[in-house]
Amino acid sequence: MGVGMDITFVKLVIGTRLESDVTDPWLPFRIRETFQEAFRSAVGCEEESCERCRGEDECPYRSIFSQSLSSDPAMVRRHQKPPLPFAFQFPVLPAVPNKGERFEVGLTLVGSAVMHGNLFLSALASCFAGQGGNVLPARIDTVETVGYFGERSPWSFEGDATPHLLSASGLLATGVFGDRMTLRLLTPLKLLQEGRPQRSFSFPKFFRPLQRRVTSLAASYGEGDVTGDFRWLSSECERVSVGGSMEWVAWRRGTIAGMVGEAVLSGVREEFLPFLLFGQYLNLGKGAAFGLGQFAVRPQFP
Repeated sequence: MGVGMDITFVKLVIGTRLESDVTDPWLPFRIRETFQEAFRSAVGCEEESCERCRGEDECPYRSIFSQSLSSDPAMVRRHQKPPLPFAFQFPVLPAVPNKGERFEVGLTLVGSAVMHGNLFLSALASCFAGQGGNVLPARIDTVETVGYFGERSPWSFEGDATPHLLSASGLLATGVFGDRMTLRLLTPLKLLQEGRPQRSFSFPKFFRPLQRRVTSLAASYGEGDVTGDFRWLSSECERVSVGGSMEWVAWRRGTIAGMVGEAVLSGVREEFLPFLLFGQYLNLGKGAAFGLGQFAVRPQFP
């Protein structure tokens, strides 16, 4: 009943410092409004539409943001449009005065997106240096690559340093995991069902969209097929019991909303681990690519 998927990724931690006071603690999450165009500018693309680009097969902007459907009808039926191959992790900023405060931005690059890391950094720096009320006035001062156990190394995409290249399968070798885990939702998680947000937490409501997100990323940006009895996994997740508490929160006058809190999961099968461990790097739900739906899991032993 095991799950097989061959996909590699890189986790970066980007050290950043505020250059002026910021009164909105959730301002980092608004980078989603400007990042795509900043990435296009970093690529040097001047076309209004990717359909007009003659170099579309080699264009980094197209490979990251087009979310093109597969030519394989079976894959389209299973996964539909692929997710974006990256995920940011942003913090909530401290209260003012906060000028000069240092904070860290996490960035996971999946599959071929790893090759375009310099463009991600350039686009992020451009967002920080822009103008307007939705721009975070900050500068990047360090970039580090992170290993399986949290070890860090300074890294420049333009230098000779080798990144910590991680894999979904390699995460399983990082420790011993029992059938009890603590799950923390770190930033608001918004999951939709028939267009409506789910305001109560259950493991099946969490795991099934996580399973879809991970398998779609692996199928779209990994190497080889994703294998496993996913119908069985979807059924077995009903058996996981949940303790603790989750609550619905609304930030920025309701423009950012979702569930946060902590839960203790009991009856976690080994087959769930690839999704839970890899999912920590990918976030989940609406706005996952830009920092919402960030979660962490930890084994819990008697």
